[in-house]
Amino acid sequence: MSALRPEHVIGTTAALRAVSDDQRQRILNLLVGAPLGAAEIASRLRVASTRVYYHLNLLEKNGLIRVVEERPAGRRVERIYRAVARWFRVDPRLIGGGKGVARARRAILAQAMDDFRKALVQQRAGEDPTLVMRTFVRLRPAQIARLRLQLLKALQSLDPSQQEGETMEIAIALFPARR
Repeated sequence: MSALRPEHVIGTTAALRAVSDDQRQRILNLLVGAPLGAAEIASRLRVASTRVYYHLNLLEKNGLIRVVEERPAGRRVERIYRAVARWFRVDPRLIGGGKGVARARRAILAQAMDDFRKALVQQRAGEDPTLVMRTFVRLRPAQIARLRLQLLKALQSLDPSQQEGETMEIAIALFPARR
């Protein structure tokens, strides 16, 4: 099987819609980590396999995943899928810059906050791997650029194919504080 490309640019509105769905985002994240079949994905996400097939078809149709293997499974053939890249970036021209970019960023942060709230409710007693911090610092443009690059490098250093451990969601927002 071939290695994942480092990055895939989402350049169509159909692909953007496909990746913006929460369930498809979870499936895509699983497929960045490892090649999987629909049954394994359904088991890991605890959803019906019919729903998983629906999402897989949309992701494949929009070039976000691909079939990397087909193998016999009883009377049928099981398709094994894999993401096309480790990271997905939306072409800024697609969301129109300005207000479109702001809307997309708000949607990402809103979904992360919703996931965070759900995680807090489901948290078992004595377990809390959560790290939440907020700070205000003054940075010159070169420092902002360096910090942004360091954050990106830290995220890119993580191995999405690691099979052990707990799945963690990371949300980062670096923005000018307006007072």
